[in-house]
Amino acid sequence: MVFSEKLPDSRRSQGVAVFILVKPDNRIQKYFHIFSPVEIFPFKGKEADMKTIFRLLSGLLPAILLAGCGANMEMIRSKSQSQASHIFQEVKGTSQPPAGYADLVVKSSLKTHLPGYYLVEAKSSPHGQPTYTFVVNIDGQATTYEVQGRREDGPAVYDQGRTSSEKGVGMQYVLDRNFRLKAGRHKIFLGLPGDQYFKEVDVTLQEGESYELDFQPHYRRYKWGREAFENGLCGYAASLKKI
Repeated sequence: MVFSEKLPDSRRSQGVAVFILVKPDNRIQKYFHIFSPVEIFPFKGKEADMKTIFRLLSGLLPAILLAGCGANMEMIRSKSQSQASHIFQEVKGTSQPPAGYADLVVKSSLKTHLPGYYLVEAKSSPHGQPTYTFVVNIDGQATTYEVQGRREDGPAVYDQGRTSSEKGVGMQYVLDRNFRLKAGRHKIFLGLPGDQYFKEVDVTLQEGESYELDFQPHYRRYKWGREAFENGLCGYAASLKKI
């Protein structure tokens, strides 16, 4: 079983300091937290509602990041159009793949904040909406899924005792699809137009076997280090295993 992955160039090269300064590196959060809300809005005493100011700044960060992701959107638009056919077919159940074929379950999820959480977020934002769009492309054959969201209050901690990155009320979207394709090497593309993010991985599947390719989300961190879904998507870690 062979598995490799590559990150989109824009996710390796973007960074930002509050509002204006864009840095050509990946230290987004570090630059975002150089200035405290008090330094940006120099109110005194009780005049400053720190929680409101933090939500205002946090709401601006995704908008700033997405402003520089035009190349990602072009890639996603391109990959959402099929350039090949008969690469895969979707199957239900757990039947044994026929001779010469293998099954691949593609899983991905995303949790977002609910509408209105950020004070400055655009009304057109896909976050917290009833559905969220995922694009899957395998060797040039593409399909787009409108995944139904489910409002939930995620687990407070993981099984290992760490605080969960999905703790709190939000909207959860889960993609779970089973593809049957010829055994061998394949290129799997996952795109999220709503966050202008994509990830592409190469997998090698053995004849007669079934696999699960799981794209696990990672979210942006607070200054003190904890990942939190309300801060927005940072990226995905992909893992392949036999099932």
